[in-house]
Amino acid sequence: MDHNHYPFATQDWSLTRHRTLVLQASQVRALESLKGELWVTIDGNCNDFFVGSGQSINIPCHVGNVVIEATSATSVVRVALAAQSQLVSHLGPSFAEALGVSVLRPFAALLCRAAAALGRLATKLDPKLARA
Repeated sequence: MDHNHYPFATQDWSLTRHRTLVLQASQVRALESLKGELWVTIDGNCNDFFVGSGQSINIPCHVGNVVIEATSATSVVRVALAAQSQLVSHLGPSFAEALGVSVLRPFAALLCRAAAALGRLATKLDPKLARA
């Protein structure tokens, strides 16, 4: 794993034999065994991966789950997380994303419900509209 490429976006996990860690593939870019051997299964990939101590693999897809199981008595896996550009990762979600989630989406849902209610009212007032 290129530690210079993922200097701030890694997380280490300790696993005992036959314990699994399930992560979303969209959140993982690569993983490395710091200690012990790992068995890695990725949804939609017909190959399983065995990662020995000191070895790493890149995650080839961004959908489904990544299942990591320790096959050694104790294993430590370092997961390189998918992160935004280092230049903007400290900013968190953009103002536009926050506005969309908190204001625009609820407003759009309200408008859809209002339009449906107006449509029902119009057909009650003029039944010919229901046939059109």
